[in-house]
Amino acid sequence: MEYKVTINEDATAKLDLTYSPEDIEEAFKKAYIKAAQKVKVNGFRQGKAPMEMVVKMLGDSVSDDAVTILLTDSINGLYPTLSFKAYKPPKIEIEKFERHNTLIAKATYETAPEINLGNYKNIPVEVYQIKVTEDDLAPQLKDIQLKLSKTQAREAEETSQDGDLLDIDIETTNDQGEKVQDSKNNQYYLGLNKKQKKLDAELLGLKQGEKKTFNFTYDSDMSEELAGKTFTFNITVNAISKVIYPELDDALAQEWDETQTMEELKTKMSDNIKKFAEDKLHAHYSNHLITEVVNNASFSIPNSLIEEEAQAIYHQFGHDYGLEHMPMEKYAEMVGSDLDSVKSNFTTRAINQIKYYLAVHKLAEVEKITVSAEEMEAVYNRLQLGDKEKNNPQSRERIYRNIYENLISQKVYDFLLSNSNKQGNSEISISRASEILSGPKKDN
Repeated sequence: MEYKVTINEDATAKLDLTYSPEDIEEAFKKAYIKAAQKVKVNGFRQGKAPMEMVVKMLGDSVSDDAVTILLTDSINGLYPTLSFKAYKPPKIEIEKFERHNTLIAKATYETAPEINLGNYKNIPVEVYQIKVTEDDLAPQLKDIQLKLSKTQAREAEETSQDGDLLDIDIETTNDQGEKVQDSKNNQYYLGLNKKQKKLDAELLGLKQGEKKTFNFTYDSDMSEELAGKTFTFNITVNAISKVIYPELDDALAQEWDETQTMEELKTKMSDNIKKFAEDKLHAHYSNHLITEVVNNASFSIPNSLIEEEAQAIYHQFGHDYGLEHMPMEKYAEMVGSDLDSVKSNFTTRAINQIKYYLAVHKLAEVEKITVSAEEMEAVYNRLQLGDKEKNNPQSRERIYRNIYENLISQKVYDFLLSNSNKQGNSEISISRASEILSGPKKDN
């Protein structure tokens, strides 16, 4: 047998195979031996007839088996010596077959996914120091005041004012006249959410029992998804209450969580807010760094792996949103999109997910970053699992696999950050950190 290997850039490799008459005859011998076990020849028990009689009786009828044996044995024999790793068994195409002359075939493999890392050290990343200000604490303190507040019903002749709590029925229709909401006894605080000032304005000055109909157009501050869309609201005011907030003093701190003074409560809140923001920023740095690693790397990913991952992502998406049994075609129809666009969306997510996975594991391999059994066991023991999960080997294996992936990813991210080119290090407030984490605003 003669062969030629061609490795392509599209995550495939090709074997061009040429077999001699001797190779072919040897394969036919094996095919006859295999077939002889089932052949019935007059005067002989099944499988006991002389081989020359079996050959004469079967002739070329075993050609398909012979070719299969020849290709399978030769390719399996070649595989350990090949320079590429196959992701799946090959697709085989026979280009020419003449029993006493030659067999020419082509075996096309999808190669295993590969990554060639580019630069992954000294990547620039802007870092920040968190300073919690009084303004940062204000929303948290306001929330505590709200939760400990009391209400006092307004008199029938009184109108709704800023800061009041309304009990309202809401019926909403879209610009096509379709009802999209019909809910009773909604609790609505006037002036609580700065982004809803325009809606608050429509609800000020109303009396108990009053009804009001108005058109309202959402802006991007209220909802990116609904921005620019107009709805008709039919409001019925069931009750209006004045909200009485407690003072921000030591008594409030003690009532809230038994902290002795307001200053101690503020310090505790400040520490918690700072820790939360620092963790979020750390994840922000990590995402930036691994994205740069991916951008600097080159990948070879077989199409079937991308398709499998896209289907897995769609399956999980369906599970999360109660659409497990909905075909992608039906989902595309439901969201008013074409199938190709939906497929493209999930394919892009699959490619990115595979790239990030390959980058993390390649970096772990190159830098000898490992996760010990003790580390995994420690995390596992901290999980609150039911007996069913603990006693199910498959469930335990899945949980350990997830623990490993989380730990190895975190170690790689920590490595990247410790080997990055940290810049800036400016002091910022929580509100500024929130702006950074939310990313730049999109133009409308």
